[in-house]
Amino acid sequence: MELKKNARILMDQLDVSMREIDRLKDIPTVEAGKEFDYHVSIVNQLRYRAEVYKASMENLEALNKELERV
Repeated sequence: MELKKNARILMDQLDVSMREIDRLKDIPTVEAGKEFDYHVSIVNQLRYRAEVYKASMENLEALNKELERV
């Protein structure tokens, strides 16, 4: 299913950004600070997308249950 594939990709991207945030958080340079902010921004975007995917999956499950009753 396309949603599950997209969710897996999203989780991989989130994992990469979280590792980068951990790596950058203790480097006291302006460039590291900019990279840190960039990855925090990505994480926030991915969290939003994850909520959208979750809602879509829940809607599909509800539709499947409804179709099973018919």
